[in-house]
Amino acid sequence: MSAHEDDHASTAPFVAAFLALILFGLAVRYWVWVAAGAGVLVLGAVLLWLAFYAARRVDKRHEARAAFVARADQQHAWVLAGDDRGIYGDYRPEVYPSGSG
Repeated sequence: MSAHEDDHASTAPFVAAFLALILFGLAVRYWVWVAAGAGVLVLGAVLLWLAFYAARRVDKRHEARAAFVARADQQHAWVLAGDDRGIYGDYRPEVYPSGSG
């Protein structure tokens, strides 16, 4: 390393500290704008989370509806085939109703 490169290496921490001090000063001076910007970021994050949450709920409703439709189609096929499961499903009565009342 040359003497010139050593000079830059030794001043780098001071430059970084000076820039940090300037940024801190700007944040203190314009704290209202910093707070407003932070509020906008938080609001955007909450709205993004809410959008993803709503999308997940819609997906779950579509899945539940698809399962319901598949079950109804299966029971309809059983009715057409003359199977009692199409009428009673998984919960058949213990005593089947007779045709005479």
